Amino acid sequence: MRDVVANLNERHHNAQMAGRASVELHTLIFFYQRVQVADARVVKVRANGLIVFVPKYGIEGPVFLAGKDKDGK
Repeated sequence: MRDVVANLNERHHNAQMAGRASVELHTLIFFYQRVQVADARVVKVRANGLIVFVPKYGIEGPVFLAGKDKDGK
């Protein structure tokens, strides 16, 4: 019985990972070479940027901020 349960748990885990990878792939395909403007909420502030959540698309990710160069630009 333990072998059956372990096998089912592994299959369930693999199915979840495949589903998440599929969603990520289709999200990348949708946004590939497209400019979208949408409202976002800041989730976390980091030294080199922000982590934002975009409710319209249900995605979360980093937004990197460019540092100033020597001329202050």
